[in-house]
Amino acid sequence: VGWSFSVIVVVVVVVFFSLLLLPLFLQQQRDQSRALLTGKPNGTFLIRTKPNCPPGETHTHTIDIWFSTMKHIRVFRDEYGAFGFSAPFIFRTLQELIEHYSMESLVKHNADLPTKLAHPIGYKILSEHGFAKFQT
Repeated sequence: VGWSFSVIVVVVVVVFFSLLLLPLFLQQQRDQSRALLTGKPNGTFLIRTKPNCPPGETHTHTIDIWFSTMKHIRVFRDEYGAFGFSAPFIFRTLQELIEHYSMESLVKHNADLPTKLAHPIGYKILSEHGFAKFQT
């Protein structure tokens, strides 16, 4: 392949430290979400993108939602690009999933979440990405 020993060492070191720091980054994101959501009305939510999502990984986003405490909902994407919380994935876009669960309860996916996605944090960001329900 023509890779020198020093290039291989650099790649190994970068991968090693990336794996070490990823849990810290994820925890920081989670802590920031908790700070933004704590004390907000039930149904207040935000969407986090999973960083460095490798090819073939199906867990692409997490919805953090406040319902008396912070809860997390993993969002998956299948090989056809459809989104959902569990198979079968029926939403063509993340926007469709969010808009659907702003009208339907999350309870069928999580018995501890008898609420809807009601109050987005960062609605301006959502509206900039075409989330019509949240446009101002």
